[in-house]
Amino acid sequence: MFLFAFGGYPFIHENIYLLPLSLANKFTLSTHSMLLEKYRSTSRLNFRPLVPSDKAFLLSHFSRTGTMLPLPGIAELEAEVESWYERQVRRYQEPCAGLYATTLKATGQLIGYSGLVRQFVDGIPKWEIGFGGTPAFWENGYLVEAGSHFRDLGFEEEMAETLISLVPPDHGSAKQLASLLGMTFWKHTRFKNQPREVFRVRRTEWEAKR
Repeated sequence: MFLFAFGGYPFIHENIYLLPLSLANKFTLSTHSMLLEKYRSTSRLNFRPLVPSDKAFLLSHFSRTGTMLPLPGIAELEAEVESWYERQVRRYQEPCAGLYATTLKATGQLIGYSGLVRQFVDGIPKWEIGFGGTPAFWENGYLVEAGSHFRDLGFEEEMAETLISLVPPDHGSAKQLASLLGMTFWKHTRFKNQPREVFRVRRTEWEAKR
């Protein structure tokens, strides 16, 4: 999974003031995760909360990509997927936050996940656009469509003044995507003990190109 980030305040750390998972699930299904109506779709994609039946897709995805590996075996990977899923459900308590199941509008096919998550980069809270999924998600401009969608959400809802992208140094496709979202290289950093190149775009730059 690669993450794109919005920098801004105010913030709430993801481990503070969260409902128990059982209550969070009820909250999620009853409120559509606080994702505003106008942000639930694009011309070709729909966005909805992740649900328990999506775990099989997530297990297949993480097994294929090695995102959560190396792990000793399938049981450990299943536990990691469960933990990852629970984090997303809890994130849904905050308006417009969390990673959403991303489906093709034409067929309903689940091709990945995307959305906004709060993280800390160099000790500073950031809004990140996270995404991951099948090879189909990387094709036909779907990632650009999803990334642009959540970029616009962050700026339109005044969630941030600066949007950044945390890109693995050797991932050329992610750098190209950052460029297509209007970002330019800013600095080097380490995120969760991994080297990252930080790309960014400011609200003023986004507004000038609208």
